[in-house]
Amino acid sequence: MTDKPLELPAVGYGCVHLSACRSEREAHRLLQTAYDNGIRLYDTAPLYGKGYSEWVLGRFLKKLSASDRTSISITTKYGLGPLSSPSLSPVAALPLNYIWKRFTSVPKKSPAPQAESIPPIVKKSHRMIDVNRVKQQFEQSLKRLGVMQIQTYLGHELTPSFLSDEACRYLESLIVEGRVSRLGVGIGANHLLAMDPNEMDGFEVLQYNADVPDHADELLKRFPEKRHLHHSIMKSMKKNGGSHRLYDHRNRFPSCTVLFSSSNPKHIAQNGTEFSQYHAAH
Repeated sequence: MTDKPLELPAVGYGCVHLSACRSEREAHRLLQTAYDNGIRLYDTAPLYGKGYSEWVLGRFLKKLSASDRTSISITTKYGLGPLSSPSLSPVAALPLNYIWKRFTSVPKKSPAPQAESIPPIVKKSHRMIDVNRVKQQFEQSLKRLGVMQIQTYLGHELTPSFLSDEACRYLESLIVEGRVSRLGVGIGANHLLAMDPNEMDGFEVLQYNADVPDHADELLKRFPEKRHLHHSIMKSMKKNGGSHRLYDHRNRFPSCTVLFSSSNPKHIAQNGTEFSQYHAAH
């Protein structure tokens, strides 16, 4: 990884589903497709697959040349998920997990159609995050990812008020030491709107669902100096034509980074092509 802070790209790939792949080879194919189609931001977290998402991403990064790795920007998180790394290699763990889920999952009945509702603007239920949790998760993330530096480090489903004073000082030290390029939070847009804007002092990035565009508009007005990462844009959309929705969202919010996740290589390639065309046109 590079020691220089990277600007956040226009589009990023969400690694939440990597641990659900049938094999590590299949997971690497998704990541390689994203990389081959110009995607350089990868978003993960200890919570995703109990650490396996980070581990699979790290093993993929090792396959890239040193020069190619310098173009990668990694976003990961703390505050949720395990404090230690799993012991079973992804080579064995992913097929076992796939088989176990296939034979133990209960078919879900399709729910009756309901009108979409806008989440109420309310504060996130408070929980305390101490320095030991942040330290352990940071060191384990570095180990699984196989890197010395994380570009964007987010509090997962929390706001800065959840952090102990010691945890805040530790996060600040990571910035000073160059081990993290930028801090932020990843939380629902409705919870961000309930925050005191002053609470975000020292935190540069907001990652939130943008499936309610009016909420996203309001957050951009309240936090114009922050970098905004939007996800869940296709939450209420059909799978077909999804990339055009991402493209349209980028046109509406040109200063924001769009995150998407897919287990279909064709969709990943299509999204990468859409954003390459966007840049060519702008």
